[in-house]
Amino acid sequence: MNGVLQILRPYLRPSLHVMSEHAELPAHVLNVGLTGGIGSGKSTVAQLMQSHGFAVIDLDRISHELTQAGGRAIAPIVAHFGSVAMAADGALNRAFIRERVFAEPSERAALEGILHPMIEQEVFAQARHLAQQAKCIVYDIPLLVESERWQARLDWIVVVDCESEVQLQRVQARNPQMDVTTIKAIISAQASPDQRRAIANALIDNRQNTPNRLNLSRQVDILTNYISTQCVQKQCKQN
Repeated sequence: MNGVLQILRPYLRPSLHVMSEHAELPAHVLNVGLTGGIGSGKSTVAQLMQSHGFAVIDLDRISHELTQAGGRAIAPIVAHFGSVAMAADGALNRAFIRERVFAEPSERAALEGILHPMIEQEVFAQARHLAQQAKCIVYDIPLLVESERWQARLDWIVVVDCESEVQLQRVQARNPQMDVTTIKAIISAQASPDQRRAIANALIDNRQNTPNRLNLSRQVDILTNYISTQCVQKQCKQN
């Protein structure tokens, strides 16, 4: 075992997840979950995996499409939260919703009750389409730790690890309109690094203070090669 796999050895292990015979995801491909905190570099890892030929489904992107102007989720969200939940351009008033769900956990549950079934419906449709050609599908899921149901659907889970200080800097750089207090609240509300590591089959080390850390691209190179062998093994079992 070489390179990044030496770094990942404590985390790299056979899949912990046994998919149901009636799972909604395609059974003949390897279904890989990818997660990490806001600003961890998860989206960059997803792009690198896509460059290796892996199909990627971005649940955050689906959520944004559902809540843009004319999106399917706008009407039921407005029905629950009121007209203030819709911005002047017809899209979701994200600042209002963010403040509301952080202040009231029951409202967060209400929002998730609206969005999650719609997101899942779209994910399953995309997965069925991609599975016609793909051997592996990567599901970019920000809140994977918080969803045991999603964990149970997956064959493999990859976690991107990063220090909270670096997360804060990255989010500030890409969202200068977002204040530090809000960013810290988002980071605090998400799963802790230890919670993410606990569900990981493999860990991408994107921390800045790790001695002798391989660069992100090299880590993904080695990891995708390893996952490709898992794809072959699953297909052999299916046959």
